[in-house]
Amino acid sequence: MSDLEQNARESALIDVLTRLDYPVRFITNTIVADTSAEAQKIADVSAGTPEGNLKTYRTLYSGALQQMRLERSILTQETYLVIPGADEDEAQDRLNLLTSSLRERTSVVVTPLQTTDEVFDAIQNILLPEKIIKPSYVAMEGVTAPLHFSAKELDSFVQKT
Repeated sequence: MSDLEQNARESALIDVLTRLDYPVRFITNTIVADTSAEAQKIADVSAGTPEGNLKTYRTLYSGALQQMRLERSILTQETYLVIPGADEDEAQDRLNLLTSSLRERTSVVVTPLQTTDEVFDAIQNILLPEKIIKPSYVAMEGVTAPLHFSAKELDSFVQKT
C-alpha cells in the first residue's frame, strides 16, 4: 500500500475503534507459515501429470514449498481480537457490529474462531508462534491421550521389560 492508503486505513481503524464503548484486547503475533498442505496438493497433481517439463516444474515447486517450511522462511502475522460480553449473545452482537464496521470502512475481514480446535490452535500460535504442528492436527491423528508413545518408544519400552 502507498503511504496515503496506509494513512487512510489507519484513520478509519482509529475511528471505528474509538467509537467502541467496551474494552477490546488485541493479540498480534508473527508465526511461521505451514506450506506443507499446499506442497502436498501440488505433489498429488504432479504425480498424475505426464512426464515432461510441467511434471518437473510441479515436483520442484512442491519440494521448494516443503523446503520453505523446513527453513521456516515464510512468516505471517495474525491478530486476534478478544471481545468481552456479559453473555455469549452480547459478545456475538458486539462482534457482528464490529465486523461489519471493519469490513465496510477498512476492508479488514474478521474471521471468528468457531471450534475448540481453532481456539486451541490460536492459543498455540500466541504462546508458541514458531511451532508448526497444530494441536488440532495431533487430535485428528488420534493422539488425544495425556501420554503418547511412538512405535519406536513403545518397542524400546517392551524390550526393556
